[in-house]
Amino acid sequence: MYTYINENFLHAPSVDLSRDTVKTLIHIMLAQAQEVFLEKQIVDQKKVGLLAKLASQAASLYGQAIEGVQDNVNKAIFEKVWLMMVQVCLAFTPLSVTVRNFVSVRPNPEIHRQNRP
Repeated sequence: MYTYINENFLHAPSVDLSRDTVKTLIHIMLAQAQEVFLEKQIVDQKKVGLLAKLASQAASLYGQAIEGVQDNVNKAIFEKVWLMMVQVCLAFTPLSVTVRNFVSVRPNPEIHRQNRP
C-alpha cells in the first residue's frame, strides 16, 4: 500500500505522505512484519540458528528505519516516541533470541548426579 502511495502521488497532499516519510513507514512496517515472523518461529521452537538470522534481519530493517524516523522527528512529522520505539525494537529483537536460547539451555540433572562424590 505504501509503495502504491509512493508511486502514484507525485505531489503529496500533506507532509506525512511525502516520499521520504512513506519510505520510512515502509521500513518500519517491514521490520515489524519480520519481528512478528520471528516471534512465531520462537513459539514454534525453531532452531536457534534460524532464529538468529531472522532476528538479525529484523534488526537490520529497524536500523534502516532509524535514520528516516530521526529525519521525520526533526521535521516534526513524527513525535519523538516513534524514534524511541524503533530504537527499543532495534535493541530488543536480537536480545529476544539470546534470552530464549539461554532459557532453553537447562542443566541436565543426570550429569550433576554422576559428578557427585
